Amino acid sequence: QLGRDEAAKLQRHFALQRKHAALMAMRRQEIDGHIATMKAAGRNAKDALLSLMHGLEGVAHGIRRSAWATSEAYERRYLGGIMGRIAKDIPHVERMLKDEDFNANVAREMEQLGRKDGNPGLTGDRDALALARIYAETANMARRDANALGADIAARQGWTPHTHDPVRLLKADPAEWRRKLKASLDLTRTFEGLTDADIDRELDGIYRDITTGRDQAVNGEKGGTGPESLEQMLGTVNVARALGKSRELHFRSTDAWLAYNRDYGHGTVTGSLFHHLHGLARHAGAMEIFGPDPVRMLKRVADDEATAIRNDPDIKPAAARRLIAALRRVDEWASTRVMTGEAFIVGNTTIAQLGEGVRAWQALSKLGAVTISAITDPVILANNLRFQGKGFAEAYSDVFRHYLRGRGKGEDRELAFLLGEGYSGLIDRMVTPYAMQDAPIGTLSRATSAFFRWSGLTGFTDVGRAAGSRIMAADMGRHAKSGFAGLPERYRHVLGLHRIDEARWDLLRKTAWKGEDGTPYVTPDRIAKLSDRDIAGLVADELADLEQHVGGDDFTAQRAALIERTRTALEIDYRRFIADELSYGVMVTDARQQKAVTAGMRPGTAGGEAVRIAMQLKGFPLGFSQRVVGRAIKSGPRGRTAAGTFLKNSGHAGELIATLWVAGLFASWGKDLARGQTPKELWGKDGLNMATVAAAMVQSGGAGIYGDFLFASSSRFGRSPLETFTGPAVGELGKLADIIVNAKNAEPRASQITGFALSNTPFLNLFYVRPALDYLILNSLRESVSPGTLRRQNRRVREEFNQGYVLPREAFPGLSR
Repeated sequence: QLGRDEAAKLQRHFALQRKHAALMAMRRQEIDGHIATMKAAGRNAKDALLSLMHGLEGVAHGIRRSAWATSEAYERRYLGGIMGRIAKDIPHVERMLKDEDFNANVAREMEQLGRKDGNPGLTGDRDALALARIYAETANMARRDANALGADIAARQGWTPHTHDPVRLLKADPAEWRRKLKASLDLTRTFEGLTDADIDRELDGIYRDITTGRDQAVNGEKGGTGPESLEQMLGTVNVARALGKSRELHFRSTDAWLAYNRDYGHGTVTGSLFHHLHGLARHAGAMEIFGPDPVRMLKRVADDEATAIRNDPDIKPAAARRLIAALRRVDEWASTRVMTGEAFIVGNTTIAQLGEGVRAWQALSKLGAVTISAITDPVILANNLRFQGKGFAEAYSDVFRHYLRGRGKGEDRELAFLLGEGYSGLIDRMVTPYAMQDAPIGTLSRATSAFFRWSGLTGFTDVGRAAGSRIMAADMGRHAKSGFAGLPERYRHVLGLHRIDEARWDLLRKTAWKGEDGTPYVTPDRIAKLSDRDIAGLVADELADLEQHVGGDDFTAQRAALIERTRTALEIDYRRFIADELSYGVMVTDARQQKAVTAGMRPGTAGGEAVRIAMQLKGFPLGFSQRVVGRAIKSGPRGRTAAGTFLKNSGHAGELIATLWVAGLFASWGKDLARGQTPKELWGKDGLNMATVAAAMVQSGGAGIYGDFLFASSSRFGRSPLETFTGPAVGELGKLADIIVNAKNAEPRASQITGFALSNTPFLNLFYVRPALDYLILNSLRESVSPGTLRRQNRRVREEFNQGYVLPREAFPGLSR
């Protein structure tokens, strides 16, 4: 029996090897084609690989089809699918998603699904059973997607998602963790055939993987101990090993897992599932673009391109040397490390937690007015719709109309959720916020999540992304009546940037449908209803080749599998287009920004923490310059001549500057009112107030968030350039050093200490909290420690912007004297 089992295992290994070889060959052909397209557009091999990782600005066909955008598409396929079904079938369950008792019932129901001896409905909670079915079906869909891309995750009866908190595990005694875990596990199912000593060794390895973060990376880390792995046997990395980590442990029951989760886990079954699906989506994005072994593919392609460059006499020697040197280090690129997840694997947990705490503290102390800065979001969204070819009046009326609808109700809400947008704020307590995904789970993440929710930014961003997704789905529905050649030039151009060609467009336009109000839409759920004959047209050559080599039932099965994979790929094409284009309108942190703010370095290392602290608050300005400004300059449709190209795009660039300046002016005035000041004067006795114009320009785009720190009054009165450009934490450290030096010299200044305390107190600067506190307490405190402070402030704002104050500065002026 043992021999037969080993033979079956080896046969499966070789079958997997053949599958990987075929997938790698297919991906290599696609990558080579993209490199040729990029070179024809005047770019080089390095640019081509970077575009495949996170997208670049430019006009080459498919330049926005990246691993990052594909990951976003898969995540919206899973999470958007879940939230869309909830909104459609069981909308009252939405408010129950954070309830721990309800989640426990959902987990118990999931355990019963698919088991021969299962008893669905055992909790008596019909809502829990309905949600359990949605969760189980989505998880199984994600498993099938991963397997189609090269993974090898077996189906599990009664599967539930399990996640572990590495911070809790690091604080626990490993032996005690192992003892408690063994008592909770079904050891026979989890470690069939292993001795007790072997089980301990396996658990020790799992403990190391979780606490070092190696289970989070696409390709894991080199080295390690233990028996030869499947990757070493086959000569290729099986990403399924990373994908399947959370499936390796089988608990005796859901209650056993719930008990373990209280000690060593985090979140509920909903949070655990979303965390699990987020990880699968990230891996799926890399695998779809680069194959089952992304890093090996990158190295092979880079080596071949380096050889081609060396043999190309048309490339100047100096340029060739630089490009070859860069390609030889492709596995060390920051972009590569971000894509594989290595840039987020924690080095030293204590150092990482300290760095995360410092950055979170600064965010909680500095970004209370960030929602007012986000006033520019609707204008940025409208400008991106204009880039796609939408008319001026139509773009702005659609944006403001959909913003007023909020996340929406009924069909509007279902539509936004189905498209994968508008629900982040509803689930932010269940999973670590995506903006902090480079941080260890726990610590200040919950406080940061609450801060941005209370500031209004979370809801405002959700509304903007829901509005943008509905508009773009409606725009595609409106264009569906036209063939590819009949589309407006700009819209056809943008589709091409995402590698949506005529054949794909003809299929997408067939799925158009009308909403309750008669608005036409194209949405991803309708792609599943396309006939097999329609889908087969996209892969006619592959089907013809398959028919020549395979016959009978095998051909029927393989044909059905190919058509289903192609159907999924078409859905991902659509979702990738929506996700990436929407991130031009309502920006979120993408892989390119992550590369810039982390330099590909790991948290919990000296270099990684230094870069993260220095780059704090700079991610959004960088994203604005890359996406909004970069697109306007580099990505517009080309003309036949340089002059023609200029004429095609100069109007859009000029409109972008003008409309963003107006939005920046309103953002600046909004912050004035939040501080209790009258709006800055735009026209004075001497004409246009250039200080007000400059302030509006600062607030008009990416500098709106960082500008509050960059151009704060302290920059005018003593902050060094080093402190200014190395982030708020370094600036505050400089202030603290000054206070310590003054105290040591017996010259402590109460006003200096007071100012430092107020600027570093979390939640104190929320735009609706600070004015009340200033009026009731803080202004009197400032005046008491530094008499004349308020008078000097009044004089400065009057001289610079001809401003005054709406209300008296102090509620009880006598207290400060």
